[in-house]
Amino acid sequence: EPAHANCWDTYTFDTATCTWVNNNTQQPTEPAVLCYQTASWNSLTCQYDVIGDQPSLSLNVASQCAGDTSLSVQTQNLVSTQYPEVISSTATWTVTPPTTALNTITGVFTPFNVPIGTYVITYLNNDPICPNSVTVTIPIDNDCGVLPCATLEVHNAITPNDDGFNDYFEILNITDDCYSDNTVEIYNRWGIKVFDASNYDNYNHVFRGISEGRSTVKQAAELPTGTYFYILKYKTIKGNFETKNGYLYLSR
Repeated sequence: EPAHANCWDTYTFDTATCTWVNNNTQQPTEPAVLCYQTASWNSLTCQYDVIGDQPSLSLNVASQCAGDTSLSVQTQNLVSTQYPEVISSTATWTVTPPTTALNTITGVFTPFNVPIGTYVITYLNNDPICPNSVTVTIPIDNDCGVLPCATLEVHNAITPNDDGFNDYFEILNITDDCYSDNTVEIYNRWGIKVFDASNYDNYNHVFRGISEGRSTVKQAAELPTGTYFYILKYKTIKGNFETKNGYLYLSR
């Protein structure tokens, strides 16, 4: 058999002519490749080598709070900004662990009320020529970065004469979300409760020097000038209760 001019040549022996015949086999056709692959001819193996791995594309999102109703992660925008080359109209979205917080049509992830943990969203572009995927990792916690509570200020002097100044027991900032779950009790010098209210708000639930009606103090009676004692209890944003108390001075 003669030497092969090309690795793809094949010879057969023709007994009629008593010679070797080159069958003229064609060089293999270069294979179709994906957008991230290349094909190169390997003369040792007499075939094309296809090289190139699908790139690993990923994004990390800052921690999101499960208690914030206003939050949403626009993963479609994140992917298109960072990896515009992978965007496709046939894309699909999945999330691990599974949760309904992901809109699989739009890719919007809404963390409100989602269990604490880390969620990995996978974007598949489903492109037959250039298939790609992007993973978006989103940690979920319960740290909503709540703004500091306003300081409670108790104005402990009351002169209920309808002159527009100190006509009621004012607790500044009591309607702040930090303190709105509260109770206020007021006692006279003998320890008799003359007023109590839940959700004190300086308006609807407010002490104006009028008795709320107890066994020894007639309801709706104007309380006399004197020193009283208040007890304010409120629920903090952490869920525990705190107490603030002190003297209240009523003058008519």
